[in-house]
Amino acid sequence: MENPTPTLERAQEAGKNAAKKGFAVFKAELRFVLGAFFRPFFQTLGVVGALVFLFIVYAVISGLSDDATAPDTGVYVVLPFFALFYALVVGAPVAAVVAALRASWTLSGPWVVVPLVGIPLALVCSFWIMSGPLAGAAADVVSACMAEGAARHWLIADSGNIGHAGAIALVILLPLLVIDLGAIALSSTVLGALAWLLAVFSFAFLLGLIPSGLVSFLAVTIGYARRFRRRHAP
Repeated sequence: MENPTPTLERAQEAGKNAAKKGFAVFKAELRFVLGAFFRPFFQTLGVVGALVFLFIVYAVISGLSDDATAPDTGVYVVLPFFALFYALVVGAPVAAVVAALRASWTLSGPWVVVPLVGIPLALVCSFWIMSGPLAGAAADVVSACMAEGAARHWLIADSGNIGHAGAIALVILLPLLVIDLGAIALSSTVLGALAWLLAVFSFAFLLGLIPSGLVSFLAVTIGYARRFRRRHAP
């Protein structure tokens, strides 16, 4: 009878090798994904940040040189730090968008065009299809507000001739107007109309987002799987 110990040892060794290989692939893929994002991010941040930094410094120095009075020397000390901070704040969102697009193209290839084009196009089509119900729901909100306003006794109507007091009258009239408008907005009729408008809007949004999102997910996944196999092919 064959001893099961060598067979068990071989299975354990094979499992360890598979785990090591899988972990190595995971590390390589994680390094690749992070590099695909952060390389263009820092490159774009450097370019945009440098342009914004130079523009701010040039604009401030030009403005100070045109001033008749001599500027405080402290301005030239603070200016580089302020310009650098502002350049990073402005450049970071731009760099993030560029890096996300570049990384998506690197990971999935041309398939990334599907969500970039398909999702906005599907949303436009869904809102166009639902434009009639949306317009009707919005008209119901307006009608409900007008009906509540006509049936309500406005507090501002009891102000009398206070409007002749000039600008000081705004201190009294504006809070009364806010109370009247708030009471109309919080009435059951208006809230019901707003809830229906929100429901129709949500349905129109999901009508375009869900199908296009699923198609985009499949397309991006297919593109990523193909490039993944190509990168890690033996």
